[in-house]
Amino acid sequence: MSSTVFELSVLVVFGLQPQNSIPDVIIWMLCGDKRIASYRCPAYQLLWSPNAEYRGKYCGLLGSYQLAVRILIAVLLGCVANRSVTG
Repeated sequence: MSSTVFELSVLVVFGLQPQNSIPDVIIWMLCGDKRIASYRCPAYQLLWSPNAEYRGKYCGLLGSYQLAVRILIAVLLGCVANRSVTG
């Protein structure tokens, strides 16, 4: 019985700590060969899908990012096959 409780507790811990299979998107500000600043954004927030229900929260939206200076860009992450659809 105690091994079952242990296995259940391990499953609960893994359920609370999901692993993201897509790495974060990093936006770099470059000056020559030197990286001046960077901003890290989880990829799932930028993912594009033909189905609007599955798109990331910030996909294709104009956003303000604070690097060394404030920049305004629209970012989306999607498949090359959907390039013509995304504009």
